[in-house]
Amino acid sequence: KAGFTVPIGEWINGPLQSKISRRPKAGFTVPIGEWINGPLQSSTRELLLTSSSEVHKIVRPKFISEMLEQHQSRKYDHAVRLWNLICLETWAQTFKVSLG
Repeated sequence: KAGFTVPIGEWINGPLQSKISRRPKAGFTVPIGEWINGPLQSSTRELLLTSSSEVHKIVRPKFISEMLEQHQSRKYDHAVRLWNLICLETWAQTFKVSLG
């Protein structure tokens, strides 16, 4: 305790600020692909493969099924495409929008 007499405000405006303020912005990735293969796996299949799915009007169900299989087997990373379909289907259902 004896060595920590500098108020935190001075420490943040001193050494810490110079390290942080000169560093470029750094984003982070969201593990959507892992979520689709993990905790969102069954809900993704239900949402996108049900016969009443709105996205079936613009994307063939067989193609969606193939993407899911390839993604889950880690043959291809379709995370962004699948996430876009999840968002589109959720939006269409929420706002009662027909895509056909």
